[in-house]
Amino acid sequence: MIKQNFNMPVKHAALHHIWQGVFLLALCFVSPVLAAPQSPDVKSALAEWTKAVEVGTVEEIVAMYDKDAVLLSAFAIDPITTPDGLRGYFTKVIKEPNRKVDVTTQDVRQFGNVASNTGLYVFHYDQEGETLDFPARFTFVYVLKDGKWKIISHHSSHVPGTSKKQ
Repeated sequence: MIKQNFNMPVKHAALHHIWQGVFLLALCFVSPVLAAPQSPDVKSALAEWTKAVEVGTVEEIVAMYDKDAVLLSAFAIDPITTPDGLRGYFTKVIKEPNRKVDVTTQDVRQFGNVASNTGLYVFHYDQEGETLDFPARFTFVYVLKDGKWKIISHHSSHVPGTSKKQ
């Protein structure tokens, strides 16, 4: 039941209640947008990963993956599905001298707190005095946790016919 404010004519009281309703309705739609935390740029997650692979530690790299992440690597036969498996894999990767990862293309899609980044990158490293290049395709799938993009799935595969010595 609407209470009549006796200091206001009935017509003005009705308009007052209508505008209150419109304001509250608008607030319901706008407040989730205003309250939503800003998510970091998805591309920055890949930039952090490439930097960690180039100059970081195994623990820095593994920390970027969710505890339940899956890695399907171009350099491993079996899926890697545990943090210990990731540690073992990246321990071998960071032993390669002069590692470099060049991202050549990337295509980001974001769906709320889930995002994907798909594209091409080239791994470079030295082996027996020669620089080796391994062009690969990638897909990273991320979930936003505690304000950071965590990798939940990472697939990488060689680009056919492109591996070569520099």
